[in-house]
Amino acid sequence: MDDGKRKNGWRTDIFSDPAFEHLVAELHFDGSLVLVLDREEGRDAVSVSFPDASKEGGLGARVRLADFKQALEAAVENLNR
Repeated sequence: MDDGKRKNGWRTDIFSDPAFEHLVAELHFDGSLVLVLDREEGRDAVSVSFPDASKEGGLGARVRLADFKQALEAAVENLNR
């Protein structure tokens, strides 16, 4: 399943991947994969993974989306000081 929604350079693809039990979402910007979202640990525990160039198309670090959002918000807050 691929919804291919595009907005201002961003595209989201939702599909089934054999490496995951549930559907995943890929977020692309200008044709490049930025991150993958999954809900392998439940609907309330979405995780985000990032591409790892050393793994030939594979994914690297996987963290909870809530933790990633907190880290982004803290970085923006520090940047705006």
